Amino acid sequence: MIKIERTAFSPDCFDNPNLEEHIIGFANSDKEFDWKILNYDEIENSLLDIYNTKCAYCESKLDKTELLHYRPHEGEYTCIGYKSLAYEWTNILPVCTKCKELKGHKFPVITNKLNSNKILEKDERKLKNFPLKAEQPKILNPEIDYPKDNFL
Repeated sequence: MIKIERTAFSPDCFDNPNLEEHIIGFANSDKEFDWKILNYDEIENSLLDIYNTKCAYCESKLDKTELLHYRPHEGEYTCIGYKSLAYEWTNILPVCTKCKELKGHKFPVITNKLNSNKILEKDERKLKNFPLKAEQPKILNPEIDYPKDNFL
């Protein structure tokens, strides 16, 4: 894994005027996640460009790209705050099938686990902003963490 600098600009599909309403509806429900409000291909192409067509974790060349939510929107590790990240550009990573299976919906943290029963405000959903920045996840993120500082 190497450190990645994501571009400041998100794909145009994140400018959808109905997205905020969709996020609120999704976070407050038991609905399943659906890519339809976003443009999966546009997101995939943008991430493949940023990650040089490699998996965010193992750096293997991606023949088949999977998009993974760094903080899960479902499963035992989630909360309403995490559900509000399901459609957040900075929460989506390109990964290989094997890494997606290994990570799954896991998101253990050392300290400061977000246990929010409220939808995060738009600025709070950015990966590098508080309250997400205060968490200490056990799972590295190549856009925040310096892998060389975490591996021997």
